[in-house]
Amino acid sequence: MKYRITDIFKRLFFKKNKLYPVLRGPMRGMKIRVTANSQYAPVVGNWEPHSQHIFSRIIKPGQIIFDLGANIGIHTLLFARLTGPSGKVIAFEPLTENVRELRDNVQVNFLNQVTVEEIAVSDSDGSSVFFIGQHNTQGSLVSDENGVGKKVKVKTQQLDHYILESGIYPDLIKIDV
Repeated sequence: MKYRITDIFKRLFFKKNKLYPVLRGPMRGMKIRVTANSQYAPVVGNWEPHSQHIFSRIIKPGQIIFDLGANIGIHTLLFARLTGPSGKVIAFEPLTENVRELRDNVQVNFLNQVTVEEIAVSDSDGSSVFFIGQHNTQGSLVSDENGVGKKVKVKTQQLDHYILESGIYPDLIKIDV
């Protein structure tokens, strides 16, 4: 069995299902659980540094942020830190396994300003087939032409309907779908 050097590094230094503090960057000190779905990059602080820098410059305390395609919550945690306790972060994620990890990451960081919505934002309300890639960090409401992964049924909602029903109007929407 072949392993990449990053896989070996992860196995040596990051034990599965253990909490680790983020070591540097704007999320420094926050906790992330390393699991089969997560990576060690957020822990060492080199996960999407350019995105972190941009979000850190534009997001202000008290703002409302929508995180579409929240996955396990790396952006969600950053947004919660940047908006502070007076802000609000709504994390949209349709996959149950990811939602469990997302809620865990929110809970261990005591982020009361985060709401997790287990839905896929779509052009219709109801449900749809969601195509999972090689693992839960990859997926789409649109079929992958390679046919990799499995299919699951997920709840869907139009974003404008969510906004009208909830009365929550975002200052910024991050879309990673």
